[in-house]
Amino acid sequence: MHNRLAEFRHLAGISQENLATVTGVSVAYIRKIESNKSKTNVTINIAYKLAKYFNTDIETLFDLDLDKY
Repeated sequence: MHNRLAEFRHLAGISQENLATVTGVSVAYIRKIESNKSKTNVTINIAYKLAKYFNTDIETLFDLDLDKY
């Protein structure tokens, strides 16, 4: 699943460490999500927290590939 987390984070000027702290997840998890290379499954709760932090919706932050289903 492709996502725009790194893009949103850079635009907001927040580090991976700070984002991890404010969302309650580990820095390693943020890195895995941002890598877009790993097959990290993001829970709906984490996706919601991240989208809410960046004042956007989950569909904008994550490419859910809903057209494939």
